[in-house]
Amino acid sequence: MRTSAMMIAATLALAAPAAAQNDLAVAEAQDGEERPSDGAAAAQELFTQMFSGMAEEMRAELPPVDPERLALGVQLADKVLPDGVMQEMMASSMGMAGKMLDGTMQQMPLSVLAQVGGLSPDEAAELGDTTIAQVMDIIDPYYKQRMTRMIDGVTTFMASMAGEMEPVMREGLGRAYASRFTLEQLAATRDFFATPAGSAFAADSYLIFADPEMMAATAEMMPKMMSRLPEMMAALESDDALPPARTMADLSDAERARLADLLGVEEDELSDPPTDGMMQQDDGEAADLSNGTGIDT
Repeated sequence: MRTSAMMIAATLALAAPAAAQNDLAVAEAQDGEERPSDGAAAAQELFTQMFSGMAEEMRAELPPVDPERLALGVQLADKVLPDGVMQEMMASSMGMAGKMLDGTMQQMPLSVLAQVGGLSPDEAAELGDTTIAQVMDIIDPYYKQRMTRMIDGVTTFMASMAGEMEPVMREGLGRAYASRFTLEQLAATRDFFATPAGSAFAADSYLIFADPEMMAATAEMMPKMMSRLPEMMAALESDDALPPARTMADLSDAERARLADLLGVEEDELSDPPTDGMMQQDDGEAADLSNGTGIDT
């Protein structure tokens, strides 16, 4: 049944944090030192290549900034983004995110997630009032502790990264102020920041986005956002402006040979990738979930 396949896929997706710990675990080298696993190292290299040089390319397209306005912009950025603010904001944001995961996400009906995955409202209704937490209590009795440890680890890492990012972000903020506001506006803002009220406003103008009130507003919107995800998915799936991706049968001999060479496999190992995220076939028959790469194993 299609619903059964969806349940399996959904619960596997929910268990992903546990599986990810294995996939991204460190491996022990022969010299006894730890190193990232092959999968993590490959992902790191991929993202490094993707973003390498991007900042320089983006800045090359920007107009030059007036030096006088830049000097004022830097002064404002120093007030808005003083040392330690990004680390504080990161810790606060991750703490609130943890509370949201512990509350809203765990109590989310599995039927909502199922609809995001492709089930119709009628099919999703078969899941009843089952929640994510109920499923995870069975699959992984330690998932709450696992999620807590994961969030704590991410928070520590991101706070450390925020400390490294802060000077770069402060420079970018100063340049953004200089390019967006006139010299008169920048000077007036500087004068305002010199007052007690302005100084207090500047000091919290960045941190305020991690204020509990802002986090509560975000949490308030989450149910509405989640309820509309199936609508978004349906709209994306109904977009037929472009022809569908080609199958192996549509490729020429030369194209199949080239694809096999690019992927480092034999031509007879090539296969069509799944047509949707749930890897389902006609009449709800579950397809092979073991491989979604388009390569036979």
